[in-house]
Amino acid sequence: MAERVLSFISLIVRQIFNNTAEKLWDGLWEEIFAAIIAAEEKWEESGQGKVKKEWVMEQVMNYAKEELELNWIKRRIVEFFISRVIDSLIETFNELVGEDWIDQVKELEEEWRERYLNKKLSD
Repeated sequence: MAERVLSFISLIVRQIFNNTAEKLWDGLWEEIFAAIIAAEEKWEESGQGKVKKEWVMEQVMNYAKEELELNWIKRRIVEFFISRVIDSLIETFNELVGEDWIDQVKELEEEWRERYLNKKLSD
């Protein structure tokens, strides 16, 4: 039941963003990921989940408010959707990679850069 409700709400949110422009939908996702990563880096100590999520929500909603004209109902729907997306992303990251996923992402990024740059320099 909850999945159906979230699916329905995601369709409404998608339509809200589609009415303005497709780039806003992509921008929303970029903002969500960027804010989550920034929050993980900003609050490295454990037990800060609530503070991190509130900060991420604020960042993403600021983006949405700047880019869209949201009435009260649309704003509440977008807030609900973003909140659920944040929870799902963090849960998925933690399950797949572990609690220190931000460090692992940095290590993979560094490894990729070294491989790419070393290969490019040797070509």
